[in-house]
Amino acid sequence: MKRGFWSFFMAGVMTVSLLSGCGAGGAAGETKVSDGGAVKSTGEADGYSIAANTWGAGAYPLDTIVHADKKLAAIAGVQLDVADNQFTADKVISDLQSQLANKPDAVLMMSVVDAVFGTVRELCDAQGVPYALDTGVPSDPAVFDAIKADKLFVGNVTASQYECGVDIAKEALADGNKTAVILAAAVGDYSHDNRIVGFTDAFEAGGGEVRQVMHCSDPSEATTKANDLITANADIDCVYTTGGDYLSAMVAIKSSDPTAEYKLYGTDVAPDLIDSIEQGVVQAMNGGGHVCGAIAMCLLINYLDGHQILDAEGKAPILDNLNLYMVTSENAAGFKKMYANESCFITDEEFKSLLYKYNPEVSFETYDTFVQNYAQLVNERAAAME
Repeated sequence: MKRGFWSFFMAGVMTVSLLSGCGAGGAAGETKVSDGGAVKSTGEADGYSIAANTWGAGAYPLDTIVHADKKLAAIAGVQLDVADNQFTADKVISDLQSQLANKPDAVLMMSVVDAVFGTVRELCDAQGVPYALDTGVPSDPAVFDAIKADKLFVGNVTASQYECGVDIAKEALADGNKTAVILAAAVGDYSHDNRIVGFTDAFEAGGGEVRQVMHCSDPSEATTKANDLITANADIDCVYTTGGDYLSAMVAIKSSDPTAEYKLYGTDVAPDLIDSIEQGVVQAMNGGGHVCGAIAMCLLINYLDGHQILDAEGKAPILDNLNLYMVTSENAAGFKKMYANESCFITDEEFKSLLYKYNPEVSFETYDTFVQNYAQLVNERAAAME
């Protein structure tokens, strides 16, 4: 989108915010960790309760998802219950069962485990609880079709994971790389699997060769697997890591070896990794998909407010086109300043523009425009801080 059009759109957002006043959104209350590993973030006393989850606490890319969710919850006055699945597939379901026993108003499901989606639908249907999907969707068309046909399904928001890998491949090819290896999360992780395919397709279409893909069952294996990958491919031109923890492991290994000549690329942005770009250890990385859950939560809140967002066909929206931003040596300084104090770059006014109670004109087009131009918005803010 042209800068002028985006500025016009955001001017409308600001107008809506000013007309609506402060609204009902209050700051989130104290965050507490229960014995069961769940996190409570309490908004206004009369706000909706939404059950959410994280694949695992303590991993920066996943923690930024929760941070964005909590930021939106505070603005909207929502009580947010975030379960920590502890990188365990079975806990995705058992944690959801426990949360549903507390009768939440809605469910925001962030799953990297493909096999759980059908069960999530069944559990929510049994309790009559509306739900939205964040970050991952089923790879089985039959499972996804059943979800999309479900009246309680409110929509999903995901980044363009395939294009995410494609964009990194283009950067690697432009830098003259001909051979690559990939370090990734476990097989079956929606985001990582699609990034791998996107990178491989684009890199090989450009004349490159992907020699090996190494998977980690969880981030704790990253250092060992990274060492194994480099040892087996000592003459490689570049490494693509599909997640921030895996890039951090590769940075540590490369930094400890003064003879290392391979280039590093990754997905998921973190402050220390921006430092690595400035130091020349990492060439480029993209990110920004951690806001998908917060945007999907807006869909849930609108549904609960009696204003469900529907696409042109009258169906729950499938917003799978959130564009990610790219961090390189050319813009690292601006992104470093942005990430110094915050990781969610959607402002209060922008979140409010997605909520019916603040913006009665909100529609599918509002969401579609926002997700498609999110990367440009963040890039412009980073450029302004350089």
